[in-house]
Amino acid sequence: MSGWFGWGKSSPASSPTQQPTSPKFNPNSKFNKYGTVGKIASEEDAQAALDEYSTTVAKQEIDDPFLITREDLYIRFLIARKWDLASAKDALAYYNEWRKEFKTNEILTEDFEPKLAELYPAYFHGKDREGHPVYVERPDHTNIKELIKLHPPEFYLRWHVYTMERCRQLYKHMGTDRMSVVLDIGGVGYTMLADSKALGFLKAMAQLDQQVYPEHMRWMFIINAPSTFAALWKMLKPLLDERVQHKIHILGRNYLDELSTYIPLHELPEEFGGKGGKLKPIPVPGKDYKLEDVCQAVGFDGPAAASAATREIEPDKEDTAEKQPEKETEKEAEKEAGAGEKTDAGEKEADVGEKTEEKDKPAEESKEKEENEEKEKEKTDDAKEPAKEEEAKEGEKEKEETKADASGEGSEGGKKEEAEKAAE
Repeated sequence: MSGWFGWGKSSPASSPTQQPTSPKFNPNSKFNKYGTVGKIASEEDAQAALDEYSTTVAKQEIDDPFLITREDLYIRFLIARKWDLASAKDALAYYNEWRKEFKTNEILTEDFEPKLAELYPAYFHGKDREGHPVYVERPDHTNIKELIKLHPPEFYLRWHVYTMERCRQLYKHMGTDRMSVVLDIGGVGYTMLADSKALGFLKAMAQLDQQVYPEHMRWMFIINAPSTFAALWKMLKPLLDERVQHKIHILGRNYLDELSTYIPLHELPEEFGGKGGKLKPIPVPGKDYKLEDVCQAVGFDGPAAASAATREIEPDKEDTAEKQPEKETEKEAEKEAGAGEKTDAGEKEADVGEKTEEKDKPAEESKEKEENEEKEKEKTDDAKEPAKEEEAKEGEKEKEETKADASGEGSEGGKKEEAEKAAE
């Protein structure tokens, strides 16, 4: 659960002294699109730090299938490490090494115990008003105690990483770059907070998230929070970075009005008083997981997006926390978008070609039919030719016979005439 908080302060030894000034950034700044840039003087200073950092870590190989862009990941670590370049460099190195050792890229095809979906269910359901998919957890103290008895903490850390990678897969597919979270802790009481094993499990998740998933969360809403949790939150809040504090909303049982200012009612599940249908747990084991089913659960039916950098965010209502619009594409995203446009143009040309071929098809078929008829006619004429020749021969024969007959009759008439003359 608390893996989403980023509990604990990052305090690098070489952290520079920051002045508590209010930075003035371009409204479309890639550094401050969610108001989390931190205390750095200006856009120019941030760009200079990014350029230096990019050069320093350029040779580090990043094997991450859900990477949006290298620059996007750099900015996340710089913000999380308060723009300390040395600390951010070490953080990226740790991230790359962790993905290899933990075999993170293989985790999506692993089989987890089916009982996980029952005892510690996780869900994707709906979108917030900025278009980010919403991730839901409903932890229960009794269930967590049972899970801890069944498996060591390492097993659940792996399950937690599985859900985080699914989150990253989903928001990249949707063309965004953050996840909003709803935690329903109605089943968590003081007994869980006093359980050393349960707390150890939650702290391990928190530590991992802080190290490898910086700036992963857009908003967090903790609903059905008991009074005991509110008291605990007062002690925990000072331990959190200011940028993280602004993301978290602690709500009691009457949470719907405030929650719906960030997530529309038609996107909220019925279990939380919304009109968006019922929650469906993330499938376990991993091989049964289908991205198209999850897209349906969050109400996304568009094509896979090349980069979150091309997405424009809808502005929240005025009573929501301070936010900044998203920056337009960075250089890498522009190249990707350009490649996409070329592909679209190629597809259009292909479509035109197909239509032209379809249009020419009837003419070709008609021409072929005429050629076939002509051939048949020639065959018929060839077959008739011998009969014509025979007929012509017979006609010639008849003519000759007629001629012969006529010649004979003339000869007989001449002889008769000569005989009559002799008699006289």
